[in-house]
Amino acid sequence: MATEASCESRIESVTVYARGAAVRRRAALPAELPDGACDVVIGGVTSLADVGSLRASIDGAREVL
Repeated sequence: MATEASCESRIESVTVYARGAAVRRRAALPAELPDGACDVVIGGVTSLADVGSLRASIDGAREVL
């Protein structure tokens, strides 16, 4: 089982379309992440978000799986 780390996020930009919106958020990962894989829980995301539309990217040496 992977370790879990939590962090809050803030809205960076919003683009509104006729059938929805794209919301870009930024989150800072905790300074102390475990070695190896871990689940990152991003706070502040509405439960109404379409799970299939979520995307993630990361700066630095870590990798999004």
